[in-house]
Amino acid sequence: LAFFSDTKLWKIAVTGAAVQALADAHSPRGGHWGEDGYIYFAPSGLAGIWRVPEGGGPAEEVTRKDLGTGEISHRWPQFIADTNTLLFGVWTGPGDNEHSIAVQTIGEEKHHLLLKGGDAPHYDAGLGMLVYSRVSELFAVPWRLPQKSLGPAVPVAMPERTNEGGFVEGAGNFVVAEDGSLAYFAG
Repeated sequence: LAFFSDTKLWKIAVTGAAVQALADAHSPRGGHWGEDGYIYFAPSGLAGIWRVPEGGGPAEEVTRKDLGTGEISHRWPQFIADTNTLLFGVWTGPGDNEHSIAVQTIGEEKHHLLLKGGDAPHYDAGLGMLVYSRVSELFAVPWRLPQKSLGPAVPVAMPERTNEGGFVEGAGNFVVAEDGSLAYFAG
């Protein structure tokens, strides 16, 4: 189990072993334990996505903000299983239309924007769906790698409880289970 506390990313075994500090995360914006042996995380609201080996070791930056397009933050990462791809949110400002969803192949320098106006992306490979939040609604759109463009999205739940005033800006209050079930906090 990995979690953020006291400006750090930590892990603990579910069997109750000692807690281990893995990396600094002063104002975290999401994390995901990838099947590739790394934990991907956004250490602050002004950073790219970083990763740290699940067993400990130095953290390394995986995505870099494109300052030329005004990017200020990468957040809410998801390593997509059985690929070498990272899905994440990109912010160019605080407004809803200043949030986008991007993909990047690990090891490559650049990312590709999939859509504008979305936050907290989650990909469900079994369903072939990208689920994300926008304002206080949840949307889904068919998507499979290596697609670089998306069709029209449809609302799947509304309204979702937002995180107004919280430090988890842009987070979606939803989860998609392995069987495709969707759970979310209603607004």
